[in-house]
Amino acid sequence: MRPYLYQSAPMPIGKKEWRLVVYDARGYLGAKAFTDYEWREPAWNTLPPGDWHSMKAWPSYNSNDGMYSGCPRTLRKLWDREEAYIRPYLENVPTESALTLF
Repeated sequence: MRPYLYQSAPMPIGKKEWRLVVYDARGYLGAKAFTDYEWREPAWNTLPPGDWHSMKAWPSYNSNDGMYSGCPRTLRKLWDREEAYIRPYLENVPTESALTLF
C-alpha cells in the first residue's frame, strides 16, 4: 500500500461513511498522485467505526460504469467539498531538471 498524502474527513453517504484519499504515486507510470474513495461502517451506539475499504471493495463496484464505477453518485458532493484541498497534489509541477534545459 502506498502512503497517503491526504485523507479527507469522512462524509456520511447513505448508511456508510466515505472519504477521499490521495496516494503518493511517484515512480508509477509517471504519475504524481492517485485518488481513491474509501468507505467504512460508521460508529454505531458503542461500537467503533469499521476499517476503511477501497471503493473497489464496494459491492456494486464496476470499473466500466462510467464516472461513478457503480459507487454512490453522491460521492460528487465529497469531491466538490475536497477539490480545493487535493488539487495541489494532482497538478503537474515542473521539476528542476525540466526547467534547466541549457
